[in-house]
Amino acid sequence: MNFFNQYFPKSVRQEKEREFSRLEQGNKTVAEYEASFVRLAKFAPDLVATEESRARRFKEGLRASIRQAVIPFEIVTYSGVVNKALLVERAKCLDSNQNKNRPGGQKPSGGNSKQTFWKGNDRKRNYGGGNDNSNQQGKQPKRTCQKLHFELDTDIMNFS
Repeated sequence: MNFFNQYFPKSVRQEKEREFSRLEQGNKTVAEYEASFVRLAKFAPDLVATEESRARRFKEGLRASIRQAVIPFEIVTYSGVVNKALLVERAKCLDSNQNKNRPGGQKPSGGNSKQTFWKGNDRKRNYGGGNDNSNQQGKQPKRTCQKLHFELDTDIMNFS
């Protein structure tokens, strides 16, 4: 008898399995969605029995804008899909902030991999490098689009 059978009544296990079947990212970050996915997947082991089925199910629940960017890569591992979804979300968030903070919401014209975003009138936040050592200490969480993200090194992401 396993842990879930012993400590969770059958009705609760079935409800959690249904909850997992309906699980979607919605307005959560990819990290929040992944945490829910991992928690609920324990109640539906048959639905995620293989690495490929786990990756496919995670992709299906992603928000459409992220899913459409992840699917063309044909990633079949769960960790690969999660990683790509996190990178896509981060890129979309950075792009959104960059456009929001430009006059008239213009698209950027140049290509600098070390991106600086302006918040407020005179406060500067440097994401992805530069000489600002405060951003380099232990990958501190950053708030960029009102959601919690962890700093990524844009030099190794190479989106061009």
